[in-house]
Amino acid sequence: MTTARHFLGWNAPPVNLLTTWLVERYEQNSLLDLSHLTIVLPSGNGVRLLQQQIVLAAAQQQLALLPPDITTIGGLPERLYPHKTPATAPFQQLAWRKVLIEANQQGNLDHFLNNPPPPSNVSAWQQLANLVASIHHEISGEGLRCSALAEYCQQQEFSYESIRWQQIEQLQQSYLQLLDQYQVWDLQTARLYALEHEELNVADDRTYIVAGCSDMSMVMRRFLTAIGTDTQFVVFAPEDKSTYFDEVGALIASKWDAGLPAITIDQIKLASDPVHQSELALDTIARYAPDVASNDIMLIVPDVAEQPGLARHLRRTGLQSNVPTGPRLTETSIGVLLQLIREYLPDRSYAGLSSLLRHPDISEQILDGLDVTQVIAELTAYHEEKLPRDDTGIEFRSKRYPELAAAFTKIWTWLEPLDRQHPAAASIHQNLLTLLHTVYGGKTYHRDTHLAEINTLTKITRSSDELASAYDQLGTRCSVEDYLAHLSSLLISETVPVPHSNDAIDLSGWLDAPWSQQGNVILTSVNEGIIPTVSNTDLFISDETRMALGLLNNQRRLARDAYALTLLQNSRDLTLISKKQNLQGDPQVLSRLLLHGPVKQQAELIHRFSGEHKTIAEHQASAPQPSSGFTPISLPIAAHQPESISVTSLKSYLECPVRYYLRFVLQLTPVNDYSHELTPLAFGNMVHHVLSQFGKSEVRDSIDEAEISIFLRDKAVRYYRDTYGKSSYATVRLQLEQILHRLDAFAAWQAKWRGQGWQIVEAEYNADTPVVIDPSHPNCKIHGRVDRIDHNPATSTYTIFDYKTSELASTPEKAHQSNRGGTWKDLQLPMYRHLCKAITKDSAVQLGYINLCSDLSELGSRIARWDEEALQEADSVAIEVITSIREGVVNQPGTDIRIEYDTYADLLGATTFDAPEIHVEEPRA
Repeated sequence: MTTARHFLGWNAPPVNLLTTWLVERYEQNSLLDLSHLTIVLPSGNGVRLLQQQIVLAAAQQQLALLPPDITTIGGLPERLYPHKTPATAPFQQLAWRKVLIEANQQGNLDHFLNNPPPPSNVSAWQQLANLVASIHHEISGEGLRCSALAEYCQQQEFSYESIRWQQIEQLQQSYLQLLDQYQVWDLQTARLYALEHEELNVADDRTYIVAGCSDMSMVMRRFLTAIGTDTQFVVFAPEDKSTYFDEVGALIASKWDAGLPAITIDQIKLASDPVHQSELALDTIARYAPDVASNDIMLIVPDVAEQPGLARHLRRTGLQSNVPTGPRLTETSIGVLLQLIREYLPDRSYAGLSSLLRHPDISEQILDGLDVTQVIAELTAYHEEKLPRDDTGIEFRSKRYPELAAAFTKIWTWLEPLDRQHPAAASIHQNLLTLLHTVYGGKTYHRDTHLAEINTLTKITRSSDELASAYDQLGTRCSVEDYLAHLSSLLISETVPVPHSNDAIDLSGWLDAPWSQQGNVILTSVNEGIIPTVSNTDLFISDETRMALGLLNNQRRLARDAYALTLLQNSRDLTLISKKQNLQGDPQVLSRLLLHGPVKQQAELIHRFSGEHKTIAEHQASAPQPSSGFTPISLPIAAHQPESISVTSLKSYLECPVRYYLRFVLQLTPVNDYSHELTPLAFGNMVHHVLSQFGKSEVRDSIDEAEISIFLRDKAVRYYRDTYGKSSYATVRLQLEQILHRLDAFAAWQAKWRGQGWQIVEAEYNADTPVVIDPSHPNCKIHGRVDRIDHNPATSTYTIFDYKTSELASTPEKAHQSNRGGTWKDLQLPMYRHLCKAITKDSAVQLGYINLCSDLSELGSRIARWDEEALQEADSVAIEVITSIREGVVNQPGTDIRIEYDTYADLLGATTFDAPEIHVEEPRA
């Protein structure tokens, strides 16, 4: 065996250095013969780039090329030994679950798991199985077995831990025996077996070149040293750093902290938060020379959560970017549909049905022939009426909600195959594919434009097929719910590809970054815990134990990150940004990798980071886009001259004419079907319905509080059962209890009020025809419904009441007039006296509220103290408002409306950072 280390320096990107070295070493007589080489690299990105660079170099130098075999370090072992078919990921997961459940039944998990979940909790057992599988994967990947940890704990006199690891070892042995029974191999164990039994089969004429593999597991080291043929180790560092690397070119971890070269303070920028960090990245890009192309710039974003924000900042300035990975599979349209099926089927929730009906692919394929807009309108109306928790009874409401009932039938015709209870997972798999085929089978996908859709369907099909095979092979029964949950867990970390632009800035992860070729690099989030990565939260293996046994530990992580930073520092134009806060506002710590060099520099950097100092972004990238992406909202005002105006709508016009026009003329009203409780309007409607029945019943003349209370409670419960019933949310039942308490308090007030001689003469009163406010303005007519009219024969006085069910008690003056100058903001009660004139005639009239608020001590009547002059002023304001409405006077939207009470806040841009302009187009003469 011949081995050698070659130090190629680090003054250029590793791929470029390696390509040059290969050409110089193996070119002969215009032939670049690399066919006898197997080149081993640390990353898949490096493999792709090296392939491109070798072809490009051969073409530029007019060399005939016999290409090499290139692989990653992780894929090398399986090229060196004969192996059985590896077990699929689903098979391994189910095998671990089976082993765990059986061990628990035998009482062999008491030290590993003190309080195991019940056998029926499949999800919990699968999570435990995945945890144990990850422990096995890491330990076996380093060439150890769990027995090694049990022995180590025994030597350290950690008796409880030793017993726990013995139990995990028993699980590990049972798992391997189960895999052997089905003639499939565990990859990590297969590698150990091949090494221990010297099963490596390597061609004598092949040369292995291991380049840049600076961090290797013990198993990988053993494979490299056992190859037994010509092996060359290429190190991207100068010769004088040879003592920093071992015999296989891997890092000697203890050397890579104090020995790190200093980074000048001018290269380091300090950001207050991720947004400021994005601004500094753009500032750096703006400072590059004009001839620096976008594809020669790379933004390294080690904090994955910050990648979308950085990409958005680039887009806003006209810069395109290539993200390191595409969107999650579960975020694609197809992935979302799969999740919705999974969420809806188990309990057939209304929320699940609502989401399914709104899915664009369902609307297009399953609801074909229906008016989808009407389906959604009926869906929200049904929700407003019933507040349903599930879909019970929707199919029987075809008269009231015909489109919704038809859509529901179509949905269940589509879902029915998957809803059947099948004993075999293969049947679930086939029925799931049938569902997806119904939706997507008729579509035409082109690889150039529908890469994400093709990739998503392929991964779902493959994962489901593997999962079904694993269930059936192991004889494990499952429900549709368990199957879909397991399938979702397999897909949760999958991503789908996105088109790559050759003229865009690359966004990269951290460890893959040195294998890129860009000459201008901006490294973000250079903070402790991110760079270098630190892990002190392992539940099973402490960092001290990891170091003692040679497992991946924080010292190795530090060395790996320090070397990657050194490579970038020496081969690129490098800018580093360290932030003081993360996305959640938590304080961050300056990376120790920045604290090298002169003590004075370190002190200055610490002083800046810990103080108020932050780097100012002075430059802006070119081609800024407009600050608002919204086009102006155009509101054309058409002629609107109704015969009469609702008294409740007058308040809306006084508040904002634009919002009045949207609501009462265009009839744009918001709806939602995601609330789980009665809205204030629905709450009030229930109370009004009960009190209306009371006002029209014989009990209305009772002075017996108990009798009144019993009547009110009975009507409220009946209304609840008829309208909401058992299928509604528990919160509605709680709100019913609140209403009952308020009605009890009302019964006490009503009995006393009746005892004072007041009689209810009208409930829910509607004037037969619109009423004129003032004969001198015959076109100013109003209409409306009055909650209640009472009369006291002893005083010949009428009281006109409006029920108020808001949380807090209110007075008519506070509700109708502003605190500043007493200007009118509502005209409801003053207008009621005109509507009720046919009843009250010339008698004395009082106007007031009956507050049915949450504070029962405040419940009761509040009589307005307006004199005739004030009421005449209200009439004048009403006439002015009605005249303006009829003339189409609609001004710009009001700006002093609180967002939480603004129905049209989203439409008018009050809740957005970049609010659209509102153009009101007045009617032409």
